[in-house]
Amino acid sequence: AWCVALWPTMYLILISASAITHGGAIAHTRFSRPAPRLTTASHRWFAAPVTPRGGVPAACDFSSQQRLREEAEAPFAKARLFVWPTLFAAAVVATYFAATGMLAVAVGAREQAAGSSPLVDLGIDLTAVGTTGFLWKRELDARDSRLRRIAFGARLAALRVTQLGAGGG
Repeated sequence: AWCVALWPTMYLILISASAITHGGAIAHTRFSRPAPRLTTASHRWFAAPVTPRGGVPAACDFSSQQRLREEAEAPFAKARLFVWPTLFAAAVVATYFAATGMLAVAVGAREQAAGSSPLVDLGIDLTAVGTTGFLWKRELDARDSRLRRIAFGARLAALRVTQLGAGGG
């Protein structure tokens, strides 16, 4: 059982060793081929990705360097992107049980507990679903905004500066 838990770590070590021995270039296997990308410029280092959604790049259109810069700017964003969906799922499960409990009280299959109202419980759970869903969406939008800003900065920094009107004479 311990080897099952260690195989991802061993795989990453082997990939890293392969990258070091091949001069930093990781040999592509049939599982690790990069996806083809459409570009708009003739220079690959400056090429902006073609975006199918009306000029807004998708999350997969950013380079790993841009993603690492975004992670350095917001170090706990990945943790929040794990916590919000988890809390959202927990709120959905709680809403399900509150709704079935309210239904059981409504049809007379179960007596109402003293001091609690199934409608209030359901309202609280629905509020939790809405709040965590809103915060999750806001975190995704903030991540995309940071990535777009970083990508724009990288494209701007890659522009060449030429002096206009510099003629000999």
